[in-house]
Order: sequence, then structure tokens, then C-alpha cells
Amino acid sequence: MIANAWYTVNYFNVSFGQQDLIQDAVRQIKEIEGITIDAPKPLIKSRLVETDNPLTHKLLFHFDKQVPHWFLSPWYPKSDRNAIYQYSQEGLNKPMYHLHKDRIVIQEEWFEYLGQHLRIVKDYTYWNLTLHTTVPEASIHEEPFHHIGLFNVISKYEYPI
Repeated sequence: MIANAWYTVNYFNVSFGQQDLIQDAVRQIKEIEGITIDAPKPLIKSRLVETDNPLTHKLLFHFDKQVPHWFLSPWYPKSDRNAIYQYSQEGLNKPMYHLHKDRIVIQEEWFEYLGQHLRIVKDYTYWNLTLHTTVPEASIHEEPFHHIGLFNVISKYEYPI
């Protein structure tokens, strides 16, 4: 999650709202771990996985503690964190994934669906991010877009404005 938000936070200064702590976490981790803003995503991921820094662990733990189960909350309305973990492992209401303490397992039924449709969601997101972060007079460097493949997306598809 941090690696995916890296370029939007560092290049575009995008804030996802007051409750979303991802912008602050990216900035702090960048300083703590000494990762450059143009570092490739695999390097960012490996540094986060291999770090021994307790502050980095604390920042990452927040997202591990909050995001995976709340994403499944539409499958389990009015359920708490523990119940969502239990219900997802039981497969109740066929959630997108099963939650375990150390991993997330995407359900087979969802895996094919996501494989077929993820590109659409990803392209739509990148396109709207571009519309949101650019102004007609602004000059945006191509460099950050090459990391996320946006120029390939724009050249392959036409989007209505």
C-alpha cells in the first residue's frame, strides 16, 4: 500500500483526507529509511519488508491493523475486527479474501474476476488522478508517470472528458 502511494504522495502532494494517514506515513518512511522519491517500487517494497526500524514498523502496523478488515466491512455490516477476521476465514458471504494474522488469501472465485477487471479499475484511477493533478498551464514531468506506466495507459485508451 505504501509503495503504491509513493509517487502520488511524493510527486503530486496528494492528500487523501485527514483520516487517511498514508501521506504522513509515506513522508515519514521516506525520511526514516532514506528512500528517494524516484525509487523503483520493488526497492521500496523490499526496504519495507527488510527494515528493522521500530518507527517504520509502527507506521506500517497501523495500516495492517486497520485496512484489511475494514475493506471487508460491506460483507459484514456492524461487525467488529475480530468477527470480520472469523467470518472471512469461514467464507461467510463469499468475501473477496480470507484474513489471517500473517497473510491475506484471495478467494479463488474472486481471483479470476480481479484478473480480468483490475486493469479497468487501475486505468480509470490513473486517468482520474491525472485529471485531478494537472491544470492546463501546469507542466508535469513525464518521469513519475513512467514508474506507474501511465503513458502506456493513455496511449492505449481514449477516455471521455
